[in-house]
Formats: sequence, structure tokens, C-alpha cells
Amino acid sequence: SVQLCSSMAAYVTWRRYRVITPVDVKEVRLKLIAMQAFIGLCWGAVGWALWVDGNGANNGLVAIVLTMAAWGMAITRCAARTVFLTGAMTMILPVLLRCIASSGVTAHILVAFLPVCLGYIVFSGMAARRRVDEMLTARFAHEDLSKELAAARDEAVEKRKEAEAANESKTAFLANMSHELRTPLNAIIGFSEIIATEALGAGNPRYPEYAGDIHSSGTHLLTLINEILDVAKIEAGHMEI
Repeated sequence: SVQLCSSMAAYVTWRRYRVITPVDVKEVRLKLIAMQAFIGLCWGAVGWALWVDGNGANNGLVAIVLTMAAWGMAITRCAARTVFLTGAMTMILPVLLRCIASSGVTAHILVAFLPVCLGYIVFSGMAARRRVDEMLTARFAHEDLSKELAAARDEAVEKRKEAEAANESKTAFLANMSHELRTPLNAIIGFSEIIATEALGAGNPRYPEYAGDIHSSGTHLLTLINEILDVAKIEAGHMEI
């Protein structure tokens, strides 16, 4: 009945905190310590109740059962040191007091054996806790590295898209500028050939007009070239806006 009560208390605590919700960590820790103390005292009460003075076989079996329970507690509670130590101490202490108050060779042996066994269990539990901490640290570091790699990958993909967009913009820019440059060049070449070959006859009064067109086309072409050079200087960081 005592073990049934302790099991029910553990089940109720598990049902209360099995869902991850915003809770007070200190409050939960205190309740877990109290629950583990109750469970340990229940185990200790069982050992106390089953103890029979002068019956070495029975008492040795009681000690073995409690030792196994302590080992199970070390495996399942090693991650929470305070909870584990509370349960182990409250479990072994009643039986140890019963051994001290009893007579017989078995009781005297258990008085020396139980503290040593408890110390070894605590040492093994702390070693297991360190391994769990190392495993969790490695896992968190791996998760952080994975997040950093994912962020670096996303950044690289974004940079690639930006580079592709910039390349497409430059391609479109060159296509447009080739047309803009070709138009005044065609005017310059065409009008200059007409004037040079006197295609419209010697001393045609339209030649000065064509010369003006050549001049305006050359000026426009020079303006385009200067603007292209300005853009190049801005991209190279050689021009202050």
C-alpha cells in the first residue's frame, strides 16, 4: 500500500507537468524534490517494515532490493542531482538506522555496506549526469552549428540571387546603351559621308544643317559616354555623390 501511494503520487506529478507550459522552474523543482523524498521514504518504510531481527537472509534480501531501487533511481534521476540525492538519502537512511538499532552479524555488515554502496551509487549517478551534460552540450552545439550553416546557406542563396539580378541588370543596361550609342553614331557617320562626298551637290545649303546635326549627335554621344564613365566610377567607389 505504501508503494502504491508513492506510485500514485509520482503519476499525479507526471500528469501535472508532462505538458510543456510556462511554469515557475523553482516551484517545479521543489515539488519534484518533495515527491522524490516521499517516494524514498516509502521505499525506506518498506525496508523498515520487512526487516526481521536475526533473519540474515531476509534482511540481506531487503538490502539488495533497496540497492536495486537506488540504482534505478540513479539511472532515471541522475540528470537532476538534487532530486536524485534526496531520493537516495531518504531511501537508505531508514534502513541504515534500523541496521544500527538491530543486532546480528548481517546488521553489522550492512551498517558498513550500505554507506559504501550508497556512495558508489551517488558517484556513478554523478558520472552519468556528467555524461548526460556532455551529450546535451554536444547536441546543442550541433544544433547551433546546423542553424548557422542553414543561415549561411540562406545568405549564400540570397547573395546568388542578388548577383544574378545584378548581372541581368547589367546585361539589360548594355543592350539599351548599345542602342543609345548606335543612334548618334549612325547620324554622325551618315551626315559626315553626305558632306564629305557632296552627295547633294557642291555648296548645298543643307550642309551646314547636317554639320549642326553632326555636332549635336556628337555632343549627345559624349554625354552618354560621360554618364557611363560616371556610373563606372560610382560602382568602383571613385566618385563621391
